[in-house]
Parts: sequence; C-alpha cells; structure tokens
Amino acid sequence: MKKGLIAAAVLAAVAIAGVIFGTKYYASKYDNSNVAAPSVTTEAKPADSADLTGTWTVGDGSFAGYRVGKVLNGENLVVVGRTENVTGDASLNDGTLLAASIEVDLASVTSGEDARDKAFRDEILKVNDNPTATFVVTEPVKVSSGSGPVEVTGDLTLNGQTKPVTATLEIAKNDSVLEVAGTVPMTWSDFGIVAPDLGFAVVDKTGDLEFQLNLTQ
Repeated sequence: MKKGLIAAAVLAAVAIAGVIFGTKYYASKYDNSNVAAPSVTTEAKPADSADLTGTWTVGDGSFAGYRVGKVLNGENLVVVGRTENVTGDASLNDGTLLAASIEVDLASVTSGEDARDKAFRDEILKVNDNPTATFVVTEPVKVSSGSGPVEVTGDLTLNGQTKPVTATLEIAKNDSVLEVAGTVPMTWSDFGIVAPDLGFAVVDKTGDLEFQLNLTQ
C-alpha cells in the first residue's frame, strides 16, 4: 500500500514537472517578446516638406502584422505575427498626407508556430472569407518627417468589418525611400474577433496592429 502511494506521488510529481518545464520550453521557444516593434532606421533623416510630395508606393522590405500578449499556464508570452505581402500607396503634397491605402494579405501572416498560425487563419479571422485587411486614410494631415510621431485617422477593414481607427506613425527619409513605421492599438472585439481563452492559454483582448513601410516613387 505504502509503495503504491509512493509510486503515485512520484508519477504525479513527474507529471507536474513535465507541465512546468514543458510550458517553460514552449514559452522560451515561441515567445516573440524579443521581436522589435517597427521603427524607422537610424540612417533615415528628416525630410523637407518639398520632399514629401507626389505618389509613393509600398516597396520591398515592407511588412505588417500584429502583436498581442498571451498567458500560457501562468507564463506571460508575446506573440508577433507578420507578413511582407503588403501593397498600397500614399499621396502627399508639400508635407501633407492627402490620401493613403494599405492592403495586407492575412493568409500569409506567420508567427513562427504552425499550429498557432493555422488557428489564426482558420478559426480566429477565417481568412477564406476575409482574406485581406485594409487601412485607408480618411483625413488629410500634416506630416513632419523625422520630428516625432504623427497621428493619422483612417478606416480599418478587418474580419469583414470597417471602423475608424487612429494610427501613430514615425516618418523619415532614407535617400530615395520614405520610411513609415506605424502602430494601431486594437480591442479585438471591436471587429468581431474573439480572443482565444482555453483556460490554460489566454490571449489578451487588446493588442496592436503594426506595420513598417518602405515607400518609393
């Protein structure tokens, strides 16, 4: 009897240790907290208003995606998903952003963990029905390249719903490239998105959409 109790206790301890160390291994492998947020490069410099004129198109090296917190068995993680399948353009005149539109291919967003990405595509956003997200600027705004963040108002279409949002942008010029780094704070339920809550794994109900654009003429 005593041997049986000891054996059961040992098995329970092993199981608990497996959960603890398994969770820590998963957290260390798939935590994206070390992935830097979008920002303009150190080589980029402020640009005169005269340089911020004309039509600019999204070019190579651009990306967009999301950043959200997650708790897995008590371990805090950060999940970052990104894609370089981004298209769009912006129209400026003498330092004023007149119009802009960005489209992101959601099916190509990856976070480095296949099962998580499949759930993102098939269950959370159902990308077969809503394959893209778009952001369209709705109000002209004076942009001051390299001098600090600029708030831009636009309509975001995500998960088949369109709502107004505010993006905070950094803008700077790097030779012939106009660099734009942006963040849009999100409450997922505003767009009909249910943050997964499995008890042992809980995704934050808020997060950020992020993008870094290299615009050329």
